[in-house]
Amino acid sequence: ANGMGAVGAEALFEHLPVETVRMSFALDGTFPTHPADPLIEENRRDVVERVRAEGADLGIAWDGDADRCFFIDDTGAYVPGDFVTALLGEEFARREPGAKVVYDVRASRAVSDRVSAAGGVPLVNRVGHAFFKKRMRDEGALFGGEVSGHFYFRDNFFVDNGMIPALLVLERLGREGRPLSEIVAPLRGRYHISGEINSRVEDVERALARIEERHPDARLGRLDGLSVDYDDWHFNVRPSNTEPLLRLNLEAGSRHEMERRRDEVLQVIRGYCRGVNAHRHEQSRHRQRAPPSTRAHGLAGSAAAVPSRGAPLTDSPHPRPSRPPYPGHRRIEAPQAPTGLSRPM
Repeated sequence: ANGMGAVGAEALFEHLPVETVRMSFALDGTFPTHPADPLIEENRRDVVERVRAEGADLGIAWDGDADRCFFIDDTGAYVPGDFVTALLGEEFARREPGAKVVYDVRASRAVSDRVSAAGGVPLVNRVGHAFFKKRMRDEGALFGGEVSGHFYFRDNFFVDNGMIPALLVLERLGREGRPLSEIVAPLRGRYHISGEINSRVEDVERALARIEERHPDARLGRLDGLSVDYDDWHFNVRPSNTEPLLRLNLEAGSRHEMERRRDEVLQVIRGYCRGVNAHRHEQSRHRQRAPPSTRAHGLAGSAAAVPSRGAPLTDSPHPRPSRPPYPGHRRIEAPQAPTGLSRPM
C-alpha cells in the first residue's frame, strides 16, 4: 500500500485492455493505510474485500518497493506464493523444454510436480534472494520463485521483479479464458499447506535435534534448516537469522492430515518454548465464483480481468511416485550474490 507498485502499475496497465480499480496509489513512505507487506493476512484484507465487492477477476498487491507480487483470485482467496511459482514454473518449462526452475525449501510439492510434468527441471534451494540469484546464475535457470512472493527471471538478469509475474498471470488468464480460481483449484484440492508458523524457542539447536529424533524413518535434508520428507507429507523447520524463532512450513495430502501433522510437529517444537508467536497463512476454501465481471484491482497497483470462462480444470490423474532422497542432501554453499539491474521484459 502507498508504495512503488503504483509507479510500475500506472506505466504498464494503461496499455492493457483491462479495467482497473486502484487502491492506495498515493506514494507515502509512512504507509498510512497499513504496513506494505501483503504476505501478512491483515495487510491484504482490504484488497480481498474489494475483489469481492467489485466482482473482480483478479486482485494484485505489491510490497513497498514492488519487488514482491501477490495475487487474490476471483473468489477473494489468497493464492500462496508456492502455487504461483508452480503455475509460472510450468509455463516456462513448456516454453523451453528442460528449463531449470529454482524454488525454496518451504514450498509445496506442487512446484516440483508441475514443473517436472511440463518437462522442466525443479531445483530446491535455500531461502533468500542472495542464494537464489547465485544459484540461478550458476545453473542458468530460467525462472525462480519463493513462497515469500519473490519471483526471479533469467531474462531480467536473474533479478526479482514484481511487475513481470503480474503480466504473466494476466497473460495466462487471457489465453485460457478461465478464472484464476479454476486454474488454482487442482492445487488447492491436492496440496494442503500450513503456511508459515513461528515459534519462539529457548534452544534452537536442541529443538531441531528433538525433531530429527522423532522422525528416524524420514528422508532428512539440511540445505536450509531441517527438512523432513515422507511420501505423503513433509515439512521444513528453519531458524530465524535474527530472533530465537523456528519457522515451520508443512504440507500433506488432505486438510485433516495437514492439521494433524502440523499439531504433532508443533507439540515437539513447543516442548522447548517459553511462548509461541504463531502467524499462519491459511488457505481459503474454494468458493463458488461470483457473476462474471471484467473488473480487477490491486492493493498497491492495478490488475486485470478476463471476461470469457471455460470448463473447470481437472488435476492430472498420474499417481504420486515414491519419493527419491530429499534434494537437500547435498549442501549448496552460496555466498552473498551481487545484485543486478532490472529491465522491462
